[in-house]
Amino acid sequence: MRIPLETQRELYRQHADEAAQRLVQLLQDRIPELVRLGFERAFDTVGVHEYGDSTYWKGTDQLADEAAAELADAIFYLHIPIARERGDLPALDEA
Repeated sequence: MRIPLETQRELYRQHADEAAQRLVQLLQDRIPELVRLGFERAFDTVGVHEYGDSTYWKGTDQLADEAAAELADAIFYLHIPIARERGDLPALDEA
């Protein structure tokens, strides 16, 4: 690993709230594109080919938990460019 685990944790702690705010903005700004991507992923590239219709038979609580987990992953992904912008990580071309 090039970044120690404790440093990774600290970067997330520092930047996760802003990443969550960016996620909200991204959702608002890109609704049509994200809806299209969701359709593509569900029916053309991943979902139906790997899971069939099994998702339709999950309970409401399980679906909410899985959606929350996906959103949490998005927050993780979005904290990285924020850390770069703040100078807490090197720019990608410097890594």
